[in-house]
Amino acid sequence: MQHPAEIERWIAGRLPHLAGKRVLDVGCGTGSIGFFLRQSPGGSDAWITGTDIHGPYLDFCRRFNIYDELVASDAAELDMEPFDVVVASELLEHIPRPAADHVLERLEGLAEDCIIVTTPNGPDLRPPIGEVESEAHVSVWRTGDFRRRGYEVRGIGCRLHRSNRQSRVTIAAWYALTPVARIVPAISGTLIAVRRRSPAL
Repeated sequence: MQHPAEIERWIAGRLPHLAGKRVLDVGCGTGSIGFFLRQSPGGSDAWITGTDIHGPYLDFCRRFNIYDELVASDAAELDMEPFDVVVASELLEHIPRPAADHVLERLEGLAEDCIIVTTPNGPDLRPPIGEVESEAHVSVWRTGDFRRRGYEVRGIGCRLHRSNRQSRVTIAAWYALTPVARIVPAISGTLIAVRRRSPAL
């Protein structure tokens, strides 16, 4: 239900024009967000760096030349120069609290223009997928966690899909309730949180 295209569409409306920008995609996985960033306005003229802890994901990204730079790193140990835009999509839920709070603080410090975060809304805990330990969901995030830090928070879909019952009703509810979740993100399935430093963005 958390189809990347839905997340990307909402991120698109919150991105500045990327020409000449330095962009960091943290926890880039197989590069779906990086590919989207590259296709966004100005993306072809941006410097885009992807980081991930899982080597095979980085190898996959290298095959398609999505990123200008790829860095193998735990998000908690990133040691980089600031970026104009930082995107952490579906990352925080993979890091236990309070370590995830420290990661978010570190990423906020790297973002000179804006930081965009997406994460499941509320409990969505799960074990690792296959042998990829970093795919486990181990922390829970809610609207207030971001608003307290000065983020604008919006939502996508609804929480019905968390039951993993892929019925026509839950699928219909996912799309039908997204306009409401945008205004009342507490009911959403996915949170999108944005914090800008420059009011011009």
